[in-house]
Amino acid sequence: MGTNEQPRGAETRDGRAPGTWALVVMAVVLVGGVLTYLGPVLKPFLLAVLLYYVTKGAADALVRWRCPAWLAYLGLFVTAVAVTISVAVLVSSQALAFRDQWPRYQQRLHHLIEGRAPGVEQALDQFIEVSAGDVFKFVFATGAGIVELLVMTFFYLLFLILGARSLAGWVQRASPESRGPASWLSAAR
Repeated sequence: MGTNEQPRGAETRDGRAPGTWALVVMAVVLVGGVLTYLGPVLKPFLLAVLLYYVTKGAADALVRWRCPAWLAYLGLFVTAVAVTISVAVLVSSQALAFRDQWPRYQQRLHHLIEGRAPGVEQALDQFIEVSAGDVFKFVFATGAGIVELLVMTFFYLLFLILGARSLAGWVQRASPESRGPASWLSAAR
């Protein structure tokens, strides 16, 4: 054995075998790859699960105040849509105002650079025009991505709400505690 080789079963300073670290690194890479490819599906699903538990608490509170469950969920849905539309209108109005003011900002930038760096003005003008187009394309693409996320989240949330009662029944029937200890013991044999 050379001086740098460790005997089989040797551990590092922290008490773990080198194979353990390799396994951890491989698991992290694997999880990262899965999340990269499944991200477009997992993001709206996880958001829908979060929203389900948030709305479930609010809906249960409304049901305790003698509101029918369907009306509680419908009211929460209408409230969420109203808030989302309000935020979207605010953001779009600000984006349109920025777009309308962009030539003025462009002129200010041009006047700031003018005379300080000769020969750079033309390159700056081209850069600003290209950058403005790229910025608006990016904002549009981001907006479209957000709309897609919201639509997918809505459908996941809808199916979670509609299937919540049957899912709870399935889980209860599948758990050994719901069948009693005698049936659990006989099923284990």
